[in-house]
Amino acid sequence: MGWLDKAKSAAAGAKDKVSNIDVSGIANKTKEYGKKAYDSAAEKSTQAVQGVKQAASDFDSAAVAESVKTKRPLIYHK
Repeated sequence: MGWLDKAKSAAAGAKDKVSNIDVSGIANKTKEYGKKAYDSAAEKSTQAVQGVKQAASDFDSAAVAESVKTKRPLIYHK
């Protein structure tokens, strides 16, 4: 068998392997993993925003103003 026949045989084998790839399965897995990543990022973002909102509501501006006036250590009050 000459090199040309070997090359043709290798090309035919590669074509068979490529034609057996489950493209829809790969697409579905990609969508599934992408959705999981998006959902996770959205959840973390929501938690971060909630944390900022909670910190803002816990912040006692009157205590900060008084602390600055009296130069005593800042104490947060709820």
